[in-house]
Amino acid sequence: MDVKKIGGVILIILIMGYFIYDFSKNTTYEELVTDLIDEKETVEQISFYSDVPYMMNTVHTAIHDQDLISEIMTTDMKMKKISPYDLPAITSTMVIQTDRQDYKVGFDANSIMIGSDRYMVTDDYLNAIERVLIREDLEWGIIEYTPFVW
Repeated sequence: MDVKKIGGVILIILIMGYFIYDFSKNTTYEELVTDLIDEKETVEQISFYSDVPYMMNTVHTAIHDQDLISEIMTTDMKMKKISPYDLPAITSTMVIQTDRQDYKVGFDANSIMIGSDRYMVTDDYLNAIERVLIREDLEWGIIEYTPFVW
């Protein structure tokens, strides 16, 4: 084999490797939540905390309705893992409270953060969880501090 053929084969392998690596970063919100919460746990409540822009206050709401909790937990969103520093700061926190422990998920209009991993929404311009919150007539209360810093 001559050098050009070897170089071509190596280039093809590198290109295929890049596409496989890039594809492996794709996931869905439901897969992330399923990996986060053990299937034996029962979600009892979901709370949302959201910073109020230009103020030192945070708004809070708690959801107990099991149908709405199920809708939030199974929301269909395609996502792709990205660097946690690529997008604006996380401004909202969802706390999933189960019968065993609490799980914190940060989000903004087009991304979600679980632990130190950040995922960008790839199938829509707006995070589907925010659309559910906008659609529902939830009671929000103002609290004087921001309990979560991402």
